Amino acid sequence: YYLPTTVKLLNTYVRMDKAGVQTDNIKKIKNDIAQSLETIVQAFYRLYDSLYDFDAIDITSEIEAFKGALATDGLIEEGIGLELYEDKMK
Repeated sequence: YYLPTTVKLLNTYVRMDKAGVQTDNIKKIKNDIAQSLETIVQAFYRLYDSLYDFDAIDITSEIEAFKGALATDGLIEEGIGLELYEDKMK
C-alpha cells in the first residue's frame, strides 16, 4: 500500500508541475504533496529499519547460545566475555 500510494503522489506532483498552468488548486495539491514527503521518508526509513528486527533478535540469540556452548564445553568461563578470557590465557 505504501509504495504504490507514494508513487501515485509523486506522479500526481509531476503531472501537476507539467500542467503549464499553476492555478490555486494545482499549487495547493503540489504544496500538500511536497509537505508530506518528509513524513513519507521517515515512514519508509522506519519500515526499512524494521526489516532488520528479526535479524537483531536472531543474532543476539545465536551469540548467547554460542557463548553457552563454549562455557558448557569449558572453553570459556561463564559470565566472562571472550576478550577477558583471552587476556587471562596470555
